[in-house]
Amino acid sequence: MQQVINRTIRWREMRLAVAAAVAFGAAEAALLPGIWPLMPFPETAPVEVVTLLGLLFGFVLRRTWVLALPLVTLIAIQPPETAFAGSLIALLVLFPFAAAGAFVGMSIGRRLRRRILRRTLRAARRPAKLHPPEAAPRPAVQAAPAKQAHAG
Repeated sequence: MQQVINRTIRWREMRLAVAAAVAFGAAEAALLPGIWPLMPFPETAPVEVVTLLGLLFGFVLRRTWVLALPLVTLIAIQPPETAFAGSLIALLVLFPFAAAGAFVGMSIGRRLRRRILRRTLRAARRPAKLHPPEAAPRPAVQAAPAKQAHAG
């Protein structure tokens, strides 16, 4: 039995995941310092930057695979004179913070989306307010002249 893979793969979702991974890696490479000392371990600036990036990506995308975006750190960060081991250490230090930020961002984004949808549904369910029709200017009706009796 041969299964057709094209039906099960969501190409839009794959393109979104690849674009998000590239954007996350580029942001990490641009915002994180090239050399950061190990003491105090972990230094707070890279941790804060990665946590905020995770929060942003989680809030905007609200997909479960966002939790895996910090794995891009292996490629994005190349500490000098450490080769792959430096990238691995950076991943081990930064991954939990970035994933936690992404989780919090996803939660906030989903909660906000639900509130907006509930408000929209409530507004749609509510009947429209009835306004009395504006009184159109009525033409002045003149009283008919009273008939006078002829004396005659």
